[in-house]
Amino acid sequence: MKVEDYQQGQALSLPDAEVIWYPQAFSLEESDQLLAELLDGVAWRQESITLFKREVLLPRLTAWYGDRGKIYTYSNLTMEPELWTPALLKIRSRVEAIAHTTFNSVLLNLYRDGRDSIAWHSDDEPELGENPIIGSVSFGEARRFMLRHRFQKHWKGGDQSDSR
Repeated sequence: MKVEDYQQGQALSLPDAEVIWYPQAFSLEESDQLLAELLDGVAWRQESITLFKREVLLPRLTAWYGDRGKIYTYSNLTMEPELWTPALLKIRSRVEAIAHTTFNSVLLNLYRDGRDSIAWHSDDEPELGENPIIGSVSFGEARRFMLRHRFQKHWKGGDQSDSR
């Protein structure tokens, strides 16, 4: 697939943000192949955090991959990166071509079933910089990807049902 084949992104109308959705960034066949490689080749972990003085398992599996030294901390979890796998390098290359930027790391999330989820969050950790560029790719079952304004909590939008 050539870059121009998947560069037909759809700009979402969101206040104070630039969000472009690329529903065809990967073909169905590529998606299925990459998902199989990720499920089998990623060092998935179930992390726990302390909430109200109790240890609680996060309702998803995660993995942190990236360039050497790209440590990431969120929710008092500090993650040392695993080195890029061939599948992750392929995904990274495609996303970098679309976004016209370079990425140095990725947080992978595996939602095992309809009970796994993540709460609202800001992606505002210091390691990400003042105005981070976030590339988000989803493989597998369709899921809702929702955004809300950080200060205008009543505003919710950008809800895209991601079919792959």
